[in-house]
Amino acid sequence: MPGMIQEQATHEPADRPRARAGAAGRLSLQNLSITTKLSAIVVSLVLVTLGLLLTVVVTTNVTSGVRAYVGGEGLYSKGQKDAIFYLLRYLYSQSERDYREYLAAIAVPLGDHQARVELQKPRFDREAVARGFIQGGNAAADVPDLIFVFRWFHDVSYMRTAIEAWRLADVQVAALSSCGDQMHRTIAAGQLTPAKAAEYEQQISRINEAITPLEQQFSQVLGEGARQISRLLSGLIFLVAFVLLGGGLFVSWRISRELRIGILNLRRAAKKVAAGDLDQRVEVRSHDELGDLAADFNDMIEHRKGTEAELREVVEFREKIMQSATNAIYAIAPDGTFLIVNRRVCTLTGYSEAELVGMHFNSLFPTERVEELGRLFADLIRTGIPIENHETPLLRKDRQLVLISFSSAVIHKDKKVVAIVGAAEDITERKMHEARLAHLANYDSLTDLPNRNLLGDRIEQALARARRTGHSLALVYLDLDGFKFVNDSYGHTMGDSLLKIVALMLEREVRDDDTVARLGGDEFVILLDEVDSRREVIEVTSRILNAFSQPISMAGHQFHVTASIGVSLYPDDGKSQEALLQYADIAMYSAKNSGRNCVRFFDEEMAHKAERRIEMESAMHTALVRGEFELHYQPQVDLRTGRIDCTEALIRWHHPSYGMMSPMHFVPLAEDTGLIVPIGEWVLRTACRQLGAWHRQGHTHLSVAVNLSPRQFQQQDIPALVGEVLAETGLPAAALHLELTESILLRQSDAVMNALRQLKTLGVMLAIDDFGTGYSSLGYLKRFPVDIIKIDQSFVLDLIANPDVTFIIRAIISMARSLHMKTIAEGVETLEQMEFLADSGCDAIQGFYVSRALPADECLKFIAQRTGGEAADRA
Repeated sequence: MPGMIQEQATHEPADRPRARAGAAGRLSLQNLSITTKLSAIVVSLVLVTLGLLLTVVVTTNVTSGVRAYVGGEGLYSKGQKDAIFYLLRYLYSQSERDYREYLAAIAVPLGDHQARVELQKPRFDREAVARGFIQGGNAAADVPDLIFVFRWFHDVSYMRTAIEAWRLADVQVAALSSCGDQMHRTIAAGQLTPAKAAEYEQQISRINEAITPLEQQFSQVLGEGARQISRLLSGLIFLVAFVLLGGGLFVSWRISRELRIGILNLRRAAKKVAAGDLDQRVEVRSHDELGDLAADFNDMIEHRKGTEAELREVVEFREKIMQSATNAIYAIAPDGTFLIVNRRVCTLTGYSEAELVGMHFNSLFPTERVEELGRLFADLIRTGIPIENHETPLLRKDRQLVLISFSSAVIHKDKKVVAIVGAAEDITERKMHEARLAHLANYDSLTDLPNRNLLGDRIEQALARARRTGHSLALVYLDLDGFKFVNDSYGHTMGDSLLKIVALMLEREVRDDDTVARLGGDEFVILLDEVDSRREVIEVTSRILNAFSQPISMAGHQFHVTASIGVSLYPDDGKSQEALLQYADIAMYSAKNSGRNCVRFFDEEMAHKAERRIEMESAMHTALVRGEFELHYQPQVDLRTGRIDCTEALIRWHHPSYGMMSPMHFVPLAEDTGLIVPIGEWVLRTACRQLGAWHRQGHTHLSVAVNLSPRQFQQQDIPALVGEVLAETGLPAAALHLELTESILLRQSDAVMNALRQLKTLGVMLAIDDFGTGYSSLGYLKRFPVDIIKIDQSFVLDLIANPDVTFIIRAIISMARSLHMKTIAEGVETLEQMEFLADSGCDAIQGFYVSRALPADECLKFIAQRTGGEAADRA
């Protein structure tokens, strides 16, 4: 048949000459071009389409508007039902949340009402109508259709009936809104009574009963109207479509009939090609564009056969890249330029994909790493051995350096490397975290000096070098002498600042190859490596002591802090790290016992003393349990009356080996080890129990003074402990005098102030012990609730030999009197001292001139003898 496309299994030239059949001037559909044929069809279809579109637009607007009204009625009904529900719930819950829910619900029917009222105006505001419908829950896209239906069909019987039902329902909604407003005002004013609540409930029920049938009427009328309109519009559409399509189809059928068969054959061939049969060819015998299309189709098949294999290779190539990488995925050409990158590569480098593709990888690395990475990739291409987890810095686009770990492998084609594929990950944070952990493990967090762990490692390395080279080394153990006072008096923050300054001082005074380490607290160790003589060590320690001779300024204060230094030498004193550290520590304690602020080199005698110290500490741990401690009491004499009204409790130790020991031999050790806390509590309880026994014997005028250690204030709740002891013993609080060191008061912390106030609330007497030896000042005395000042015995002993001391003592007494405080002088041993103190206005004295510290029974006898008569008989 002329004009048809025939399928052939054999190849035909696609570009053979195409003859045109028929006589000149003869018009035939077969001889028309496809463009002409299609133009005729298009004209027909355009006419049909325009007619249909006009009909459909009108129909769609009407249908959409009716649908929107039906849907809006459902929203209207739900809104008023929800409003009634939440209003009733609000009536009983009186919750503002329920009232807000009610307002949101009633806004829906109120919005519809606003839109309808506006639409009934001759010249309505379209934006006001839109706001009303949208408030009523209608979609903004439906608003034009809602307006169209209302304006054009409001006089239709169904629409008119529905609008009337709508209007009547709006009246009820308005009544509901008014009821809600009244109820809210009533509840807000707190005037809601049960009767009023019942009245509101009845009113709401009436509104609900009235509005429900109106909604049903609106829905039924609107639904029936929608069905009528739907039937009318459907008939209209069918009629118009039939007329228009009839003519258009007739023309189209004539034209398309010829084209259909040829196109169908071409389509069948195309399906076979799509299924993979690339040997298909088509022959075209018509003289129109179909012949050209067939020729192009045959050319396309030939081209596709060549590209199909390439496409498969590309897909396999990309698949291999994805399978060989796990994070930031990339492919690099053998010349070093990027071929493929994923989003993670862009995130890692800061470059976009377009910037990276074609860029040489050298651009992403610091200059000093380019040569190394070039060799690495060259070896990869040459050997084919994958690169695994290689770490290197990467230079981002913003010039920031990040640390990455990457792995790479090669892809071959025809035994040649065609690409390098791999994956990379950002390990910057992980490495920083590892570095922080390593630093924390080896360096002191406060001073940033090497800690015990790193010091031990460096000592072992130094010992190994010393054994190999024959050199000596020294360990310098340093402990600050005045640090405890600073820490106790000014707080840990000031103490920490002092330690940082000391760390910098020590680093300045040693060689660069030496190590300054902090073991903890105020203890430092200096490793002096490769020393040839003791003189070198002496030079370093002398520089250190000289540095400490200058006061240290911090926060407006000047601190005179010294150092006690102990030294041990390798190989003279020991050959192991443990021995050298132990001996340097022993030498340091020897320096402290020798007056502090000095250097001591280890010797055997020090070792023996250290062993005795350890024995003493061990014995002290069990002394409380074994009952080896004992209290003696030293009387205090009132200089005006001559009476003994108070005794100071002083501890003694019946050591199993050394006999009776004075507190000066073991209390400093108890302070250092922390044992002073349980010992101090034992002293307080024992002294109060003894005073309670004396009171029961009739000596109710007696008081007892007990010393408190700074450590007790740090580690115990002193007010709670004192309150408990007073309750147990039944003593009046005023009979207990607590003696505090100036260092406790100088701290001026909130905890100390609170503790002192609580003690004064209990009623105990507070005294400052050893006044004048610290940083005494009138300023801090005025801030603390102190009752008694005890003048230190060092002033009393110099009273006769040093006239300047007399002025100090008189100043202290005068200052105490002006602050309404009592003064007691310690260490009074002579009549001259006692007379001077009495003449100067001192209130009381204690010391050997009165009596030494006595056991409890002897002390009571001594008091009775001085009191005389009746007291002696009771004793």
